[in-house]
Amino acid sequence: MSQRIVPEKDLAEVLKGLRELRLGFLQGLRDPWAFRQGLIIVEELDRVGALEKGVKPQDLDSFDAKVRQDASRWAREAMGL
Repeated sequence: MSQRIVPEKDLAEVLKGLRELRLGFLQGLRDPWAFRQGLIIVEELDRVGALEKGVKPQDLDSFDAKVRQDASRWAREAMGL
């Protein structure tokens, strides 16, 4: 599989929505870990859905690893590390 490139505009829209959702939920939640747990559950559900639609496990793993690597680098840069 060639590396999947997500359109920057689409990614920005998703990130904005998740940020707004997170801020809204955290204002009313007693347990701040609930949002994180929910994100992890949704990621697993999305993985199952992708596999059911025929995405190869190795392609999904490769994509996820690249996204996690990029996210880690971006977070370190944003924090000045």
